[in-house]
Amino acid sequence: MRKKKVQNKYKSLLIITNTDKFKLPFGDYLRILAFAPNLKFKKIFFVSGKDLLLLSKEHDFIDSIKITNKKLISSLKKSSFIFDIENDGKNSSKIFYLKTILNPKKNKKQNMTDLIKNIAKYFKIKKYKLYHNKNVDLKTTKDVYFSWQAPNAWKIKEYSSNKLHLLNNKIKYELGLSTKFQKKKEKLSTYIKNIKSSKIVVSIVNLGCHISNLFDKNLIMLSGPNYHEDSSLHKSQITIFPKEFCNYHKKIFKNKKFKNRVGSLSRGTNKCYCMDNIEVNAIYNKIKKIINEKI
Repeated sequence: MRKKKVQNKYKSLLIITNTDKFKLPFGDYLRILAFAPNLKFKKIFFVSGKDLLLLSKEHDFIDSIKITNKKLISSLKKSSFIFDIENDGKNSSKIFYLKTILNPKKNKKQNMTDLIKNIAKYFKIKKYKLYHNKNVDLKTTKDVYFSWQAPNAWKIKEYSSNKLHLLNNKIKYELGLSTKFQKKKEKLSTYIKNIKSSKIVVSIVNLGCHISNLFDKNLIMLSGPNYHEDSSLHKSQITIFPKEFCNYHKKIFKNKKFKNRVGSLSRGTNKCYCMDNIEVNAIYNKIKKIINEKI
């Protein structure tokens, strides 16, 4: 097996990336790091720039290295199996190039849906899990944090602000819970801190889900036009889907809610309203259930 050959020769895994050369959505780097322990190396090193290191340093099973530390990286390249996220190349018993498993007929967003499944297939791992930090007993200062923002290209993933505020009032006044909303242009360090210090995270399909999973938070993920199957491996995560997809995505997805998918809008189509079909009460009831189970 490919995995055995790699393990027999190398004791450490070196994951290298340079977002100036090739950039993935930040959440997908976290998915890769969560999968990496399945490869059974004694040490896992991750090389990157400043922003990504803010995230990788939060992992208690990853050793983070600045991309500018050329001497250490050079030394590790000689003694480690390399998982290359930045370059093109031919796979061997020494190195794996992520780009070799990306389908050139699909765009980057589409390739990310099957990312973990395809990495596992390459390394011939049939059964795998996604790892989180061992120490998840963190001090909390609020009950619920709302991670609700999406980049401009992904606005169809956002939940209605009116519904969010309706939900916020409902849980504050009926359940007596303290809440906090993700701010516009919130710093990554603040974003991480807010998630770490919350008991429950309500998030659209964005970076907040992956950070929440890292700390094994009680996560309620609101999934409309986007979903990745590996999220079902997180035991502390609940996923809420629309009652039905919008007319455009209904034809594409055929109501297969738990299948990998990436929604988009082509020119001339009406606005996606998948997220509008997620009911406030469905989210409220899940929050209430989590709170009752903790009492």
